[in-house]
Amino acid sequence: MTSYARTASLPFDHLLAELTAFPIVSEAALTNPITHLDPNMDPATAGLWRAAEAELLSAAPAMSLDELVAMRDGAWFGGFNNGPRSLQKHLRCVTELYVEERGGVVVPRLPYPSSGPMAATPMHAHARRSWMWLTFALPADLLLATKAVRGWIPEPDLFTPAVRDLLTQGFAETHLHVGAALDFGTLWALLVARLSDPGLKLGELAAPGAVLAEGNEFTLWLIRAAIARALLGGFLASNHPGPFLSYLRDLRTHVVRHAGAVNFALAQSALSDLAYGTISKVPVAQLQGAYAALVGTSGERMARKLSSALTLDPLARVLGDGRRSTEQIYVHEACEYLDARENAGRPDQVAAQLFWQTVRVRTMVYRHLTQRPLTPGLPWFMRFYDRMVKTRGNVTEELLVEAAARTCGGDTGLTSLEMRASPSADIKDLVCWVRTLSKAGPRPALTVAQDNTRPAAPDAQDDTPPAVARTDRPGAELAMVFHFLKQRGGEAKPGVPRVAGEGANADPDPNHNVNASGFRFGWYYSEQRRAASALARLLHQLPLAQFLVRGLDVCADELGVPMWVLRPLVMHVRRAATEGAQYLRAFRGPQPDPLRTTVHAGEDFAHLLTGLRSIHEAVELLELREGDRLGHAVALGVEPHRWAQRAGRVAMPLQDRIMDLTWEWTWWTQRGQGADAARLAYVDREISMLGWEWFGRSINPLHIERLRHDLCDHAMLRATGFPDGVTTRPRDTDGRDDTDDRDRDRANGNGNGRDRPPGQDSLSRRRRRLVDYLTDRHVFRRGRRILWVDPTAEAGALAEIQTSLRAEIGRRGLAIELNPTSNLLIADLGDLRNHPLWRLSPPLPVEGLPPLAVTVGSDDPLVFNSNLAGEYQLLFDSLVLAGLTDSQALDWLDKVRRTGLERRFSMPPQPARNVFDVVNPNNLTPLD
Repeated sequence: MTSYARTASLPFDHLLAELTAFPIVSEAALTNPITHLDPNMDPATAGLWRAAEAELLSAAPAMSLDELVAMRDGAWFGGFNNGPRSLQKHLRCVTELYVEERGGVVVPRLPYPSSGPMAATPMHAHARRSWMWLTFALPADLLLATKAVRGWIPEPDLFTPAVRDLLTQGFAETHLHVGAALDFGTLWALLVARLSDPGLKLGELAAPGAVLAEGNEFTLWLIRAAIARALLGGFLASNHPGPFLSYLRDLRTHVVRHAGAVNFALAQSALSDLAYGTISKVPVAQLQGAYAALVGTSGERMARKLSSALTLDPLARVLGDGRRSTEQIYVHEACEYLDARENAGRPDQVAAQLFWQTVRVRTMVYRHLTQRPLTPGLPWFMRFYDRMVKTRGNVTEELLVEAAARTCGGDTGLTSLEMRASPSADIKDLVCWVRTLSKAGPRPALTVAQDNTRPAAPDAQDDTPPAVARTDRPGAELAMVFHFLKQRGGEAKPGVPRVAGEGANADPDPNHNVNASGFRFGWYYSEQRRAASALARLLHQLPLAQFLVRGLDVCADELGVPMWVLRPLVMHVRRAATEGAQYLRAFRGPQPDPLRTTVHAGEDFAHLLTGLRSIHEAVELLELREGDRLGHAVALGVEPHRWAQRAGRVAMPLQDRIMDLTWEWTWWTQRGQGADAARLAYVDREISMLGWEWFGRSINPLHIERLRHDLCDHAMLRATGFPDGVTTRPRDTDGRDDTDDRDRDRANGNGNGRDRPPGQDSLSRRRRRLVDYLTDRHVFRRGRRILWVDPTAEAGALAEIQTSLRAEIGRRGLAIELNPTSNLLIADLGDLRNHPLWRLSPPLPVEGLPPLAVTVGSDDPLVFNSNLAGEYQLLFDSLVLAGLTDSQALDWLDKVRRTGLERRFSMPPQPARNVFDVVNPNNLTPLD
């Protein structure tokens, strides 16, 4: 019996963490500034509980109310009625539950150990998993600040000794988007410094789905919290004998003398708003001016080193000691002060309200940037990535590279570090990346001239060996992989996509002000062409840069842009790199390896067939070869029958369904085996029926397959005028306008889904279909009609295709890049024991599942609260929790570690000339 129930996996640890964090992180607590949790349910606690119940039960509909109440009693009150519990005590109890001290570090422990079967399972692995879910809800530095003793703030030890020793043998980062490499503590320091910059506008942190009026009020709360934080920090550093209000009165004269009476009044207004959880109508620009006057900065400084970034935090001047996190010192000192006042029977309620409001605002920023679990799909992730970019502001390449090295394990055994960034249309920006990598590289490293001049190419006959610039600082091999971002455009980014995708990059209607030329993806292609041309010039003119620029990537919104749009761009950059490398041969120096390619594919799909098609198209259209890689590719590891049962009915556009079925039809017919006659007949019938609706005339599978082929033929595309030319309606070989195909088909008796026999499908008809697909807005709208597909009957065919595609990937020598935490959140896996990677590379032999080569990456550390070494530990724990011994888990982990080193794109450092010493004088053929 077919089941149409869509099932989801709800991790218990996630729900418990959200409930535990609610008094500190919720919008309800921000607007009702609670400082204590009262088991007698005073109005403040009662109001908070009503908000928590509504929010958590809507997120976890399978949870009973009685169970949620029992969880609340344990998480908020410790299960006992011991009177009101201050939030600092609550935070300490949470930390004590989840970690324990061991030597100079703290290690995770299971918060609520079971007396049942769980008692026999690996407790340390369970504890690390619980800590991971807690740190999705609360930043780890906030939790650990409560463990400070005599100035010592511990670091968490999250590694099994065997895993730590394994990583010291060397490992490679194969998948890191460098823009997300900053840790939250550094980003917070940059943000609180930026708040005094008048260039930070009111709605700059707005984002669809965000708290605080979809982020439109974030700046209002942030500037008030920053003012309170600065004044509270000064108060804590002063050791003032009285409460905070007494300190503020004593401070008034000093502030008025240096910042002015108006700014002091504005600061008082900000404190009042924050303490009462309200927002007055004071303009944010005035509060920014008051904040700048108080802290003595206008936010214009830009850090180039992590150490200098942390000093931008205004509190670093009064509480920082150059060794510890300023934020952690602030939290620890404030909690100690509030406890001391309460123990003495003289609580400082104003200080408590202001302090916890500043903590709430910071924690809400953390959750604003860290992807929330249980919402699958890349469009959801892209919202968080965009939030991170807007919050981070402009940062230097040097800062990002240093942050990437630290986040990915530069002090743990990192051997190779690949970083991904979008290519700029300005070649100067690309040169900045090359310069940064060359300065930060290991010994011996390529170096870059300090000025911006480009010396002429040396004489090809000069045999004098070039001088080699070396640095005394060793490190990991560094490489840059430039990625082209797929973007669906239109109103999808602000979260209000129009009906049928109108106004998006795929919409050919010029009336929607996206594609003025009237071609699908015309504007998007033209924008990406500018960046591809700049990157091609760099690799062609400065061929030595290819020792550092090592690959290309296609990423982001997988379903937003088809691969045929990006194929010409990737091929153009590859040709430019090849020509540049060929020019180097004349100098008889070291030769860079060919430019590698990796593609995000098979990660985001509504129907598994779409994911498999995406992977195969990436391999075929971008001509991936040995040494190239696929990003994520989870469609290769999903178990088809289980997926079909879990998916229920799938909603998908008509166009995607036709393209999927046509790809399947081609897969079977080209191989001549695999599908039974009934399946082929069904596919043929569906394509013909849906194709008639799509194009308004009879279509057969071969016609759609030829359309797919023509989209990948750059000459055919250019003949239509794509992307920005004038479209001309093609004429058939008989000289008549090819608009009456349907009538002529019927007259010729070909109304059964075939407009002509395949052999007579003229070039003009093919071009007509291509032009209609690219420019006809009616074809576009009909292709966006939603179909409801039941995949349960297709599971067998999906399994056959998946097995064959896996074998092809293996024969081609391609590796799969896995990013465990990223997949955990984007794919809504709930538990890594359900990760498709265990079918991609089975830890133990499985009949019919030959293993594929897999590597491990961290993807977007800030967005996923991850780091590369932690990803290895997470995989180890998942294997142990799945029933493997630690020896078996280590063997598998070691194989993956070695695969990462073998399949890395980076190159060992080579003695070479200055990057600018070799300039290719030949002209590069432009990309049309």
